[in-house]
Amino acid sequence: MGGWTSREATLRPLLTGLDAAGKTTLLYRLDLEGITHEIPTIGFTLQRLRLPKKRTEFVSFDVGGRGYIRPLARHFFQAINSIIFVVDGNDSERLDAAWHELRRLLEEESLAETPLLILVNKQDVPQALPLSKVVASLQNAKYHRHFRGRRVLELGSGCGLLGIGLAMLGAHVTLTDMGDEVIQGNLRSNARLNWQDDLPTTHTVKVEPLDWTQPEAALERLEMPYDLVVATDVVYKEQDVPPLVHTLETVVRPGGLAWVTNEDRNHTATQQFLDQLSVGFVVKHISLSKLDAEFQHETLYMLQLRRRRDAGAAASEDPSL
Repeated sequence: MGGWTSREATLRPLLTGLDAAGKTTLLYRLDLEGITHEIPTIGFTLQRLRLPKKRTEFVSFDVGGRGYIRPLARHFFQAINSIIFVVDGNDSERLDAAWHELRRLLEEESLAETPLLILVNKQDVPQALPLSKVVASLQNAKYHRHFRGRRVLELGSGCGLLGIGLAMLGAHVTLTDMGDEVIQGNLRSNARLNWQDDLPTTHTVKVEPLDWTQPEAALERLEMPYDLVVATDVVYKEQDVPPLVHTLETVVRPGGLAWVTNEDRNHTATQQFLDQLSVGFVVKHISLSKLDAEFQHETLYMLQLRRRRDAGAAASEDPSL
């Protein structure tokens, strides 16, 4: 540590991020200690700054943020010893795009040990997002690629928490439960309370009645087939298992997925459910170790069901789901 502080250090950061995030403005702020208004960087800029007070030489590789330029950054990976990733805190619509770019860098094997600084810029702008929301968005955006634009159906939605959460991650979600007016009214109310008018059109939620013991009329209202079906606590009685399996087989597209989590309240019904699923689905048991310890219990089981391709018309299987 003494050697580091007793001699001049050279920082060679890769300065990157989306276009218009403020990368070049940061350079001028360090150099001139003032605020400038810059035109977008086209290509890349090599900037060398000496910071006498910090006994540091700052050699920055400023790579333009436009999509066709950002991949050029990899040509500088061997020359840098740090990364400064600049995020525009006033650009809420592109936070997930910023995450995807950051994730691309994090997946580079040659950068595995490289120190990373994430700078959230423009926090002085009145409309800027709070820092906590930017951080949360960057964290959650990693899931968006799995759900953006996907058609999702939730069976037995109850309060609708799971389905609404998937919609917030970019899916087109249909919440379903029994046709009881109280249940349907509660679902619609929760969807309204948790929705945001400014969400992109890639995020949608609607509510439909669906009793899988009498599914035919209800299925006509659904926009089948679905990329993903989710269901929780849906296996209780033996007589309800065949119509539930039939509903799953009907609504999941060939190659699509269903995620089912149940508590084994009736072991006979559970075994019947597993046996009947194997006809139309490839069944995979998910380890409970993937759950938070608070929610792990020996009576729970989680299933990933992949609809067999030969179960209907051919469809492209997307491994990202």
